[in-house]
Amino acid sequence: MKCYNSSPTIKNNSLYGSQWGIYTDNSNAMIKDNSISVGSGAHGIALYNYSYPKICQPYGHNTITGSGQGVRCLSNSKPELGLDESGKWGNNNILTSDYDVYVGSEGITVYARRNWWGGSGPGLYTAPGSEVIWQPELSGPAKIATSGNPATELYRRSSLLLARGNYPEAISGFKRVIEDYPDSKAAESSLVELIFAYREMEEEEQALRYLEDVAAKHSHTPLGDAALRATVPVLSRLDLGEKALARVSALLERFKGTRWERDLLFSKGMIYKYNLREGEKAKQAFEDFLQGYPDDLVGEFAKLELGYDPTGPGREKAGGQGISALSLSQNQPNPFNAQTVISFALPRSTFVRLEVYN
Repeated sequence: MKCYNSSPTIKNNSLYGSQWGIYTDNSNAMIKDNSISVGSGAHGIALYNYSYPKICQPYGHNTITGSGQGVRCLSNSKPELGLDESGKWGNNNILTSDYDVYVGSEGITVYARRNWWGGSGPGLYTAPGSEVIWQPELSGPAKIATSGNPATELYRRSSLLLARGNYPEAISGFKRVIEDYPDSKAAESSLVELIFAYREMEEEEQALRYLEDVAAKHSHTPLGDAALRATVPVLSRLDLGEKALARVSALLERFKGTRWERDLLFSKGMIYKYNLREGEKAKQAFEDFLQGYPDDLVGEFAKLELGYDPTGPGREKAGGQGISALSLSQNQPNPFNAQTVISFALPRSTFVRLEVYN
């Protein structure tokens, strides 16, 4: 499942065997009651490009299992995975053999409390300055980390307000971090979450104005550059395609050869495809991307775009009779010639799910 520039509710799905169970780009999805099983190298929920999904109460209750990664966050994306207060628990079962939560951007705090990780805590990857606050588990003791750094502490408090839905107070706190500590990593993280707060309030025009003010005031500094890059997804969500294209093209010239070039080039393809509806130019942008980043994870996203045509709304599948379960516990094959043939008398071609135990 893929969502772009949108805020859908994704619930009651069983997803097995794909590269991503759910993939969001610049979106605020509400994710609830899904069962996702992923293989090696795959991701249950992949977040990209300023995505901010809700994966906790009143949503949550998802199960992610398998040999891949649970929740992977890239390019200034951040999930809400749970707080330790009534009505905000995660209540997710995340039991993967790779990283359960992977945070690829620096300086991001992810709250992931009151989830079940199998009793031994989650497997985590966090970029420098990022953290995943996961305790207490559904049945574990509370433990809260503190920093002592005033910029980081103010950012954390503001991030907690965002998670609680206190958006105006969160915005005020993020602005204080940006204005009082402009040289800190927390200021750049606050820019990202400020966008999420404005998005939740449906006031992204205000976010755009603020980002452009910060970019002008702190021109050619890390904070100003971050603000300028952050305007691209906001312009895209506001469907200001021509402005978004002009901005991303200028930034590509400026940041050519840097670690930001990848995301800007991918954004250019998405703007051509979805904002401007220029399919050939989008195709060329994604092909250029794959030449430069053939083995990158985002390269897999580009391949998806090259092979994906938007269609009209889907339709519900017609209901059908199925076999709920078939036990072969009395049919044990010869261990030296371990082969069992299973035949189903089905009325038509369909998919079956096979579970092998012991």
